[in-house]
Amino acid sequence: MSKEQRISLVIAAALVAAGALFLLIVLAGPIQVVWAAPATLCVAPDGSGCAGPCGGCYATVQAAVSAADPGDEVLVAEGVYTTNGAAQVALIGESITVRGGYTTANWIVPYPAAQPTVLDAEGLGRVIYVFGDITPTLEGLWLTNGQTDNGGGIYALNAHPVISACRVFSNAATLNGGGIRLLNSPGAVLVNNRVYSNTSNNGGGIYLESSTGVTVVGNEIYSNTTVHDGGGLTLGGSGSGSALEDNDIFGNTAQEDGGGINIISSGGVTLTGNRFYSNTAGVTGGGLVIGQSDDVLLLRNEVCSNTASSGSALSLFSGQDARLENTLIVGNRAVGSKGAGVRVVGASIHMLHTTLARNSGANGVYVLGATKATVWMTNTILVSHTVGVEVGCSLCSVSFEATLWGGGEWANGVDVYVQVGAITTGAVNVWGDPGFVAPSSGDYHIGLDSVAVDRGIDVGVTEDIDGNPRPIGRPDLGVDEWGMRICLPLARRNTP
Repeated sequence: MSKEQRISLVIAAALVAAGALFLLIVLAGPIQVVWAAPATLCVAPDGSGCAGPCGGCYATVQAAVSAADPGDEVLVAEGVYTTNGAAQVALIGESITVRGGYTTANWIVPYPAAQPTVLDAEGLGRVIYVFGDITPTLEGLWLTNGQTDNGGGIYALNAHPVISACRVFSNAATLNGGGIRLLNSPGAVLVNNRVYSNTSNNGGGIYLESSTGVTVVGNEIYSNTTVHDGGGLTLGGSGSGSALEDNDIFGNTAQEDGGGINIISSGGVTLTGNRFYSNTAGVTGGGLVIGQSDDVLLLRNEVCSNTASSGSALSLFSGQDARLENTLIVGNRAVGSKGAGVRVVGASIHMLHTTLARNSGANGVYVLGATKATVWMTNTILVSHTVGVEVGCSLCSVSFEATLWGGGEWANGVDVYVQVGAITTGAVNVWGDPGFVAPSSGDYHIGLDSVAVDRGIDVGVTEDIDGNPRPIGRPDLGVDEWGMRICLPLARRNTP
């Protein structure tokens, strides 16, 4: 038999086999693929008492995590869980959920505040180490006593974790991210955590490094400390598409910049409805720093009672196209040089519907530096400062349109002081009482008798700081649109 004949026979046999297989499939019906349902694994301090949905019972968090497959849940009962001789309490390498706040009598509904699940690293390592291209969820955990070079509380490497309703406290790190550190973790979500009493070089509470699309919502970040920058939180690297919303960031300290938050070398970051208060920076940016970052958007934020040498509320440098809408900046204090409210160095910024009041120690807005800086302020209340606005560089300019400069007890000592540079005050300038409702108790809404009512221009801002519709008639100046409203007082500054 020739070579060609042998090849033909092999091909024919293969075709017959394929036909037989096809016929078998047709006669047998469609193939059904059955996926294993996610399992629920439970953890209790003594490894017993698991019932209800629990498919396994473990004495340590690590044992349950190691046994879990992607998609599984690990439910952890009230109690204290340590490293048990390992480098961390839990090393997570799968897309699983770890949730605390249960008891051995109730594995259905967690109550993490009343039934704390404490992961305690005892100063021997970090609390949680997350690694790999995964999307774990952490919820309802108290993370404490982490101490390591990076990420004392949580360290996520090339991961996409969802971290919800956790308390992260009393951690220490010799480098970055005393409480939580996320490295190259796009899409991470941190929701309803308490992150406090952490210490590191940068990002005392949370350090987000080269992590795009991060969402940080509803957290309390307080009493954290850094040797350098970002007492409460540092967002470094690209950070593109990241969002910080409805967080309370207070009582944090940075020995250098960014007492509350330090946003550095990032772009496309949005901050909405956050409250920055009682934070301290040794140099600049008591509330927050935005540095070398483009297209940063701040919507309906409150920056109150922060302290720094300069830029006590907000410090911007070397960035482009920052935009502030409905920003309340009151009661901040400069203890050194100038810039009790906002300090701008080599940046461009649009400030729309801003209320600046009673920022002490220097001026409300200070624009300086050796490179070009451009500030646009529209529909502004700028009252009760030693100097309202100061410009101190030849390449700097500030343009105003529709400004309330105060009057009586709310008058500035000097509205505008130009060392060098340029000021354009615009066609609408108002002097008089801003008519704040109750500033002594932190309520900076305006009343009907305010001279700010109906004195603004339409710049396309469709809501005020409370989310109420704007304008009602002509736009009002400042953060508040007077009218029928139900809202909480502005400038909430009560610490627990």
